[in-house]
Amino acid sequence: MINLFVILALITSLIIDLKFGELPEKIHPVVWIGKYIAFLKSKLKNSNPFIEKINGLILVIIVTGMPILVIYFIFNFIYHPIKNLWIYVITFIVYTLLLKSTYAIKAMSDIATNIQNIVEEDILNARKEVAKIVGRDTSNLNEEGIISATIESIAESTVDGITSPMFYFSLFGLAGAYAYRAVNTLDSMVGYKDKEHINIGYFSAKIDMILNLIPSRITAFVMIFSAFILRKNWKKAFRILRRDKNNPESKIAGWPISVMAGALDIQLEKKGFYVIGDKNQELRPWHIKSALKIMKLTSLWFILFSIIIMVFIGVIEWKIY
Repeated sequence: MINLFVILALITSLIIDLKFGELPEKIHPVVWIGKYIAFLKSKLKNSNPFIEKINGLILVIIVTGMPILVIYFIFNFIYHPIKNLWIYVITFIVYTLLLKSTYAIKAMSDIATNIQNIVEEDILNARKEVAKIVGRDTSNLNEEGIISATIESIAESTVDGITSPMFYFSLFGLAGAYAYRAVNTLDSMVGYKDKEHINIGYFSAKIDMILNLIPSRITAFVMIFSAFILRKNWKKAFRILRRDKNNPESKIAGWPISVMAGALDIQLEKKGFYVIGDKNQELRPWHIKSALKIMKLTSLWFILFSIIIMVFIGVIEWKIY
């Protein structure tokens, strides 16, 4: 059966995100997950590399399982017996806000727009702003470096901050979106190759990579279609995707970044790590605005894609049962 409750919640969550952005940190479920990860990490660290790696797998299981169990309990033991209209409405609001917390369009747009507005006049604050959305050292970035880092982050966040949670929501519901968000948060906190995290974060990084493989590929082609609609260089987006997608070490990031570089006809670079695209023009602040347009349109197309998946699954279930 097609679940209109879920589809309406998805559409409502999008409206809330575009209008209001993120929930306050005190009540944001993903912030809670992050604090839980920090607590468990301190308990699971071990001087033995093998044991610590196994503990890292336990960390993934616990952190991923917790939100799944909570959501299953709330919406299977509380939601299904509901017959009172007001309780139904409250349940819808809670479900919608929980879903909204798994992705972020406005938050990225606000930070990137602020960087665009100040990068030419206030490079010191622009460096501080871009440090909020990238993991690299931003203290010595020049104007072009800041713009490049911002656009790269927009491209990457289109996948791990928007389309991937949508993809898993469309397949597995709210529990799927939160399972993905938990793994992605783990990766962002412990999925590094430095001495402190290489063992405890091993499985977090690997599982995050696996979960993003399919959504990142789909997203890249949706981005190309968005570039076509926006009259950007969609043909070059496809060409640069084919040529440069494997330049970064990440099997995920290269796909959306390559498309973005090609669509905007620019070169994006993380010094010492990768170069993507052709340097046909200097990076300018307005390129950030163009990248955001591609991100937002891609997000809208992907939400439509997610609704189609949910309708298809609903029809299949109806025919089977």
